[in-house]
Amino acid sequence: MQVVKDIEANESISINWVKEEPIIHNEFDAVSRQAYKTAKRLKVRAIVCLTKEGNTALRLSSFRQQKPIIALTFSEEVNRKLSLVRGVDGVCLDIDPAIEEVLPAVNDLLKRRCELQPGDKFVFVTVTLSSVGRESSNLFTVQQVY
Repeated sequence: MQVVKDIEANESISINWVKEEPIIHNEFDAVSRQAYKTAKRLKVRAIVCLTKEGNTALRLSSFRQQKPIIALTFSEEVNRKLSLVRGVDGVCLDIDPAIEEVLPAVNDLLKRRCELQPGDKFVFVTVTLSSVGRESSNLFTVQQVY
């Protein structure tokens, strides 16, 4: 396992099992891919995703991101499944914030449970906010822990 980690950490080696430009079939693919590319370019500390069933975390993990993917979910079952996914740290939320309270709640959680410090940047991504609001929305944004 250490050999794999060493090779993946070496940016001068091209990893041949990752497609450089995967085919984008839908909004889910597009948002996930751009969130990954943004995280890579900005060298953020983590990618944080809000996921109802774990699909967003799975898609992000498929890009072999070097930074941790913190998957926030409302389901213990989904959290257990995500514990088996490479590079994903699942966190089961015990709150169900209103849409305008999501990012402040995420900020507090990252400081308390995920070892991010004030000033650390992260990419926040969700392909649907239907679990926390009435309307669906595709979103990724670069945030800074405060």
